[in-house]
Amino acid sequence: MIGQGLGVVALFDSDNAGKLAEEQLRKKWITCYKNARAETLLIGDAMGNEGLDVTLEDLFPDDYYVAKVRASHEQRLNDKGLDTSTIELCGSGPILPRLRERFKQIGVELNKGSVAKLIRADLIRCSNVEDLPIGVKEKGEVLMKSLRRAFGANLNYR
Repeated sequence: MIGQGLGVVALFDSDNAGKLAEEQLRKKWITCYKNARAETLLIGDAMGNEGLDVTLEDLFPDDYYVAKVRASHEQRLNDKGLDTSTIELCGSGPILPRLRERFKQIGVELNKGSVAKLIRADLIRCSNVEDLPIGVKEKGEVLMKSLRRAFGANLNYR
């Protein structure tokens, strides 16, 4: 899109993998284009959580996300002789590290993609923002304001 002269804001998780991908795009690709109208943004920074590992999954309430994890992994858990109540969060902080640790403990692989499919199906059924899980609207508004600032201030959009 940059090569076509379009303005771009690329949003990345602010965990280690996201930071690495953001840095690679910013330093190795964007710099190849003179006068590129491009910006990168980490979700943690956009959400006012600078320096914290924040991922897209953190836009959703813990209980909602865990319910989707349980639903999407039910068969895998059953195959190991476990039921979905085995999936619980301990501690605080970003949801993915907490879930990864729990999945490591029980010896099952966490598949974020299968969780995302269930969430996507829910989002498609939403007819307005009031249908979103509690708190998603407010977090989404904060994220969108940051994206608008990145487009407006850094990309000179009208």
